[in-house]
Amino acid sequence: MLVTKNDVTNNKIEMINVSSIKGKEHKLIYNSNIIINNYSPLPKPSFAKLDTMYLLDNFETLNKYIAFEGKKLSGKEFLDIIKQRIEYIDKYGKCKNVNIDKNEFKKMNKAFLKFDS
Repeated sequence: MLVTKNDVTNNKIEMINVSSIKGKEHKLIYNSNIIINNYSPLPKPSFAKLDTMYLLDNFETLNKYIAFEGKKLSGKEFLDIIKQRIEYIDKYGKCKNVNIDKNEFKKMNKAFLKFDS
């Protein structure tokens, strides 16, 4: 997941799904998916899925899930993904929002239990 916004007011994190291209090359023909050109620090060539926004409750233990030691995509690449996402929504008028609260996150991530106190 790529964090696109930390909404401090509503205590939510907005994220979009990022996936490795390998074995899923056919998904690049979908207008909802875009290649991440400068994918570092991701370990493999990847693409972003523009048609779904994940809204996750922000809570302290999430800090345990920060990947790649907090390294970020280049600012230009990040802004390009955001721009293309906005253009996708403007053009196709669709975006699914998936809300995930703390308890649902726990259920989906059994490893979370060892961090939660």
